[in-house]
Amino acid sequence: MEFVLDLLQGAGIAAAIGIRPFLPVLLAGALASADVGLDFDGTSYAFMEEWPFLLGVLVLVAITDLATRRQANLETGPVAWLLLAIAVALGALQGAGSLADHGHPVLAGIVAGAAAATLGFFAARSLFGRVRRRLDADAQSFL
Repeated sequence: MEFVLDLLQGAGIAAAIGIRPFLPVLLAGALASADVGLDFDGTSYAFMEEWPFLLGVLVLVAITDLATRRQANLETGPVAWLLLAIAVALGALQGAGSLADHGHPVLAGIVAGAAAATLGFFAARSLFGRVRRRLDADAQSFL
């Protein structure tokens, strides 16, 4: 039962990563560094709660923010595909780290994390695209 709960925790974090790739990683890393809910210490995924990794994620937030401001179509452009690749990689890491936290084999977490991040990515892009089409040009910029 503990395996299933850890797998679902990793999949949930990965799905959130699919929607917004960096904020859930920062939150999970901050919680793991405080040993609240997650603790990657003693696993191969301990780097996800250390400050160099979290600082790297913050740099990626700034870079992707600048890139998305210059691209008109965020649902299908090259930045969207780059964000998908990043989300799948980070989702797989979070899924594996969630299972490694309690000593479970990580392969199921990698697969579930990558799948959940992909599903979250395409679901969010579909929703944002439909909402954006219904808005006028001024309101679209806020989305």
